[in-house]
Amino acid sequence: MQSRKKKAFILAVLTQILITVLMSCKTLQPEEKKTIQIEAQFPSPYDENGNQIVILEDDVVKMPLWYWLKITEFAVDVETNLKLQELKE
Repeated sequence: MQSRKKKAFILAVLTQILITVLMSCKTLQPEEKKTIQIEAQFPSPYDENGNQIVILEDDVVKMPLWYWLKITEFAVDVETNLKLQELKE
């Protein structure tokens, strides 16, 4: 009877040690943070032929709509990058 209790006690102790080791924070790998970076590059004010797209005339800036949309897309990408950096920290 005594040896049966002793074996049960030893088994319980070993089980508790095993559970403690397996659940220990040291055995768990730290979670890696994934960083998302959106590439933001300001659109060139020149077309493929080297002609200037943006024109300043009589204190008025003139540009095609597609170029203006590229500028706004750039601004959105920069704002998104800033918000992602804030969330990361």
